[in-house]
Amino acid sequence: MTITESSCDCRRRDLRESLFHAFLPGFCIKRNDGDQIRTLIPMTFSTLESTQNALKVLIDDISLNIPNEAKCLVQRTTFTNVSSPIIPCPFRQLEAAAALKAVEAAVANAIGEKRFGFAQDVTIDLQHAMLFLFMAYIATVDGFGKQDNEVKKKLKGTRCTESR
Repeated sequence: MTITESSCDCRRRDLRESLFHAFLPGFCIKRNDGDQIRTLIPMTFSTLESTQNALKVLIDDISLNIPNEAKCLVQRTTFTNVSSPIIPCPFRQLEAAAALKAVEAAVANAIGEKRFGFAQDVTIDLQHAMLFLFMAYIATVDGFGKQDNEVKKKLKGTRCTESR
């Protein structure tokens, strides 16, 4: 796909490129400023690789105090149902949710190993991890969603003093 551009200032060009990235997230723009021609090049993106990178960041973060037993057991996690991103936004929500579920599963697996003497293999479906987030996005209380100001009147506080 080739896009020809008339002469315009840099701000308009940058805005135009930002719009391309917003609406065509799977492409990058290759400039050839000499003749004002730009080419959209398909980018490769792997939710699996991104999820594995997010999991590695979590496991390697010493400030999280994840038990060593769980860190070892996270290697028994397999991710399935790999696809292209299903929420077009700059936040890697699918990857974050799946990586957190992998840590959660590793901790549960470590508890099970101590209690019952064996560990299990863990499989995390990436699309199901994304659906887990959708529950929070679409949840309502008496017909009010999280974006409605009225919902705050229906919910209890989260601090100990507020919830009594």
